[in-house]
Amino acid sequence: MKEKIGYIFLGLLFAACIFLMFRNGYGLLADSSKKQEVNIVAIGGGIDYNHKFEGIIPLGTDHYRLGQDGKTGKIYILRASEKWFEENFPEGISKIKGGIPVTAVQCKVSGHDLRQALQKEMSEVSILGRGSDGSQYLFINPMFLAIFAMSLAIGGVLGVILAVLILVKADSIPQKLKTGFGIYLLIYALLLVYFLMRYGLLMV
Repeated sequence: MKEKIGYIFLGLLFAACIFLMFRNGYGLLADSSKKQEVNIVAIGGGIDYNHKFEGIIPLGTDHYRLGQDGKTGKIYILRASEKWFEENFPEGISKIKGGIPVTAVQCKVSGHDLRQALQKEMSEVSILGRGSDGSQYLFINPMFLAIFAMSLAIGGVLGVILAVLILVKADSIPQKLKTGFGIYLLIYALLLVYFLMRYGLLMV
């Protein structure tokens, strides 16, 4: 009985993960309401934020810069790969004549420390009425992250199927399959924790 309750709980947990990851993946890939077109004419400031688990284990670095839209004059927090910033705004060049048209996805800043750091960067331009409050940013080229989120959603579906299969046919399921499910669950949990610790829930 306890074992069945455990598998039911795992199934519900996987279902929640499926919803969250699908929401993130779909939002990054196809949700037109989250997309915003800007023409970046100038760039500056910003931070390179190092994510760490418990302040010790490095999880990766994300790059944020302040970019000005040539049409409205508004200043946005931009998130993109280091390569994108280097290719479009080489070192020493902060303005581009004519600007660079960008279609980006509006995301929320996840994590207290990161939000504080970005709000500090935005404080001066926010006073001038040209910037946001630092709680959102525009994500440029989020394809890899969208695929990662959708993969976790699909992995969650597989987890639910396996949990139901083991629950329904508990007596006839070989122990090797149950062990394999345990290993799968561990790997999935590690990837999910990494995603949430590194990227958070991106959709506003």
